[in-house]
Amino acid sequence: MFERATETQALDAFYEEDPQRAARLAELLRAFDFETEPLRDLSTRLRIHEALLGLVDVLPESAHGELRRRLFTRNPLVRRATAPLATDVVLATIESGALDAALGLAPMADAPELAALARSLSQLADLPEATLRELEASVLADVRLPMTSRRIRDEVEHRLALCLPDSTMLRSPGQLSVGAAHEVSRVSVQPRGDASLDLEPLGRGGEVYRVPFLETGPVTLTLWDSFGVATSRPFTVVHSMLRNPAEVTLRSARVVEGDPAVLAIRPRLAFDRVTVEGVDRTGELVDRGDHWVLELVTSLEPGQPAATRQWNMRLLMREGVQKLKVTLTVVAPEIVEAEEALQRGQYERVFDQLDKFAQRDHDALRHLEHEAGARWIEQLQAAELKSRAEADALVTECGRYLAKVPAALHQDAAAIRDRAWIRRIEMTSTWDSVDALRHDLVFLQDLGETGELQRKMIAWLAGAAEWAEPIVEHMERRLGDWSTVRDRSSSTCPAVLVHRRTGLEFVYVPARSFGIGGRSRSPRETPHRYVTIRGFYVSRTECTRAAWAAGRREPPPPVRQARLPETNVPFVEAAAWCHALGLDLPTEAQWELAAAGVGAREYPWGDEKCQPNVKRAFRSSKLAEVGSVDCDRSPYGAMDMAGNVREWCYPVSNATYRILPEDVQDPPAWLGGIIVRGASWQNPQKDGRTHHRVFTPGSPTEVGSADPTVGFRPVLTR
Repeated sequence: MFERATETQALDAFYEEDPQRAARLAELLRAFDFETEPLRDLSTRLRIHEALLGLVDVLPESAHGELRRRLFTRNPLVRRATAPLATDVVLATIESGALDAALGLAPMADAPELAALARSLSQLADLPEATLRELEASVLADVRLPMTSRRIRDEVEHRLALCLPDSTMLRSPGQLSVGAAHEVSRVSVQPRGDASLDLEPLGRGGEVYRVPFLETGPVTLTLWDSFGVATSRPFTVVHSMLRNPAEVTLRSARVVEGDPAVLAIRPRLAFDRVTVEGVDRTGELVDRGDHWVLELVTSLEPGQPAATRQWNMRLLMREGVQKLKVTLTVVAPEIVEAEEALQRGQYERVFDQLDKFAQRDHDALRHLEHEAGARWIEQLQAAELKSRAEADALVTECGRYLAKVPAALHQDAAAIRDRAWIRRIEMTSTWDSVDALRHDLVFLQDLGETGELQRKMIAWLAGAAEWAEPIVEHMERRLGDWSTVRDRSSSTCPAVLVHRRTGLEFVYVPARSFGIGGRSRSPRETPHRYVTIRGFYVSRTECTRAAWAAGRREPPPPVRQARLPETNVPFVEAAAWCHALGLDLPTEAQWELAAAGVGAREYPWGDEKCQPNVKRAFRSSKLAEVGSVDCDRSPYGAMDMAGNVREWCYPVSNATYRILPEDVQDPPAWLGGIIVRGASWQNPQKDGRTHHRVFTPGSPTEVGSADPTVGFRPVLTR
């Protein structure tokens, strides 16, 4: 626990812009041989910080400030953000001419070619001549070096010239100066295996010649003097790189397979040649007045729903070459049809289109499946059941849903179908056939309930007799220790359950995905994580003294104390009381969802601090009866989740959410401590925020002792 706490202190110190203290704490942990991924990431950021300190006078102020801001910004995906940050620092130092300063940071970047560049340049002077020749060939072929900056190429040429003084490079396109030492009448260049090409003189002096575009590689340069004597010398062609003279934009960054990707090249410059993936496309350019237009064919692999395509382009001009990359997303027509069907509310057609793909684990398919399934469920939940025909139609629609949608999304639809089926039975007075009777009979038997009313309904259906009771009375059903009156506005589950033995009312919280911690910036409530919680019931109020006594089969408390919340109960005793009744304490993720809803409310009633009578729940002199502050009500109807008493919960993480995985479903209880949520009548109102949490590490038996300000609220889960 010491190492974990020190690790948290080190990370917090760094992001509070105290790198010296963070470095000392990290060094202390390394002395204990404690090494984790967050600590390795912290070491990388400390090295980046040292590099930025040395570049204050090198980098522009705006660039240096932006890199420093990113360095000290806490990111939920910090391990994925550090390598790109190191890459950007390396590129910024290269652009500013501080190439040597970039060499130490290059291995930390996420670009392999930068690491290769660092190794090549740092070892260049010590290499034998044969190896230098190979390196020179790699440079000329653009294999080892990225075309990130002209400064890289200039530096490489400079170093190669120092090591290989007999190596001469010819820039193309560009100009060649032959000097005035000899009178030159003609200059020609001959690529290997091609015909000789005379260079065009610039001016009358015959000292400067225009070099046209030539492919990279070895050439022979020949000079003739006025007497016709020729002198030849080997040269190597390198391209003169231009710094973005033209801009290439896509008409749309997302194209349907088969449709062309339309590129606009601005301004309308005079290009000698335009190539895409090495193929000359100059003849395909279309003049649009102030710009050029080029269309590229798009395609996908058979059965592939979508893919990212990238083309390497070269724009060749008299002044030099501009290299760039064009990236866009190509999607199959079925994906577009599925998206249009989703917008029209034709959810079954969405899945019909997705069924055409064998590759079902693609991100585009998963997104459409989830979105269409969620909207279809909302449509099913909103369906009215005022008549038998409406109930029958809903049963049929749920059947289509279950047949089309992946099994992982079946739970709510099955509950809706069961509800509609029961409602259809309740509203049916006659059956057209014995088969219809048996069909409904099998459905009721498969539900697995053994309540008296259900047994009577099964007996009536089996014997084709009259109803044992009026149909209206069948709306009250027994479920073991539970009873409920069917709520006509309920969607997948009864809105309210009443526990017979304790008298506690439970309200339903439907399955949801939400960001735990909401918009809070408190270190204890970050980093934010998205979690998915299955539907559950939560007690409308804290456990009362009357309910506590009834659950333990003890005499009831005095009438005036019956509706006060039960406090001074240790954590383990509260959990044992719940388990004995088939209940449980909530996890803090369940508690926060029940209190804040999916909208990440600051308080159960909304984002405003003040509500009528809400101050009665805080800074008070005594406990209040449960539910007495009407405005302290969550979106699902749970009362007193902000004030009155604090409440025991199972933690899902430690002092922060750092160890909680991203996108986890029903995060389990973390048994390394206990947590309390909400505020008590003695606390200030700010402690009543829905995201406020107080974590205590240690064994629940040792740290979860009785407290007069702490109670608990049971939940019922499946």
